[in-house]
Amino acid sequence: MTKEEYINEKYEKYLYYWSNFTFGASVPVVLSLTFLDYLATPFNFLRFLVCRIITSICLIILFLLNRRKVDRIALLLSQSGSAVSAYTFINIFAEIFLA
Repeated sequence: MTKEEYINEKYEKYLYYWSNFTFGASVPVVLSLTFLDYLATPFNFLRFLVCRIITSICLIILFLLNRRKVDRIALLLSQSGSAVSAYTFINIFAEIFLA
């Protein structure tokens, strides 16, 4: 493994970790702001509540999709036995963008 490959691998792991952390931690933050909506504009509370619930659902979906794609790539790499072949790259591309 070259230095560039090592750096790219670590970068991808950190990006995966922090994106999952951000998606997961933002759901309770978004929902916790509901109380402030009620204090600031009680007449728009239901409208904002619906928006916050929809936002939270979207963040949960992003969290699950992010985990699903990384797991697919790891499974594909372990099955092929090589992370540098052109065939593996084409399969990863197809799994991410065409599935």
